[in-house]
Amino acid sequence: MIYFFSKKKPSSGTPAKDMIRGYAIAISPKTGLPYLRKAKGKVEDKRILQQQLRYFVMSKTIRTRIDKLKKLNSREFEIRICKLAGAKASRHVGDEGIDGRIGRRWVLQIKQSEGVGRGVVDAFETAIRRERKKGGPNVNGMIVAFSFSKGAYAETVRAKKEDRLVIKLKTVKELVSKR
Repeated sequence: MIYFFSKKKPSSGTPAKDMIRGYAIAISPKTGLPYLRKAKGKVEDKRILQQQLRYFVMSKTIRTRIDKLKKLNSREFEIRICKLAGAKASRHVGDEGIDGRIGRRWVLQIKQSEGVGRGVVDAFETAIRRERKKGGPNVNGMIVAFSFSKGAYAETVRAKKEDRLVIKLKTVKELVSKR
């Protein structure tokens, strides 16, 4: 029986169902890839090892996809994120702060940056109010970015409590890991 790990899915073969007794999965600090090593002391439960390997492969794939998204130009990024969110992309220029729509009830603002703050949420509230005047009182919003500041989360809570505006903050990682 031969065990090996690859960054890509092999073109043939089937996954092994059982681990070799006395071995465990470890991650190489140099390459970041999993490998088999002799287990120290008590042999670990094979289900735990399989879960660790599955998590490693999934998280590596997610990181790769996020890195590719970071390299896109702003318009391509908006289009890809809209597809991941199941939204229709708006036109790029003159969109009045709305980058995409999910049906009639949800509008999206997409930011290709880290640490999106309170100011972005505050400006998006204005865009939602404008949309509510056009399309009815049930329009809600979602902002998608790589990460958000504490102030952004606090502003969404305040907007919901005081202004009855529902704004969800979604990270790109959350969207990518759903796929």
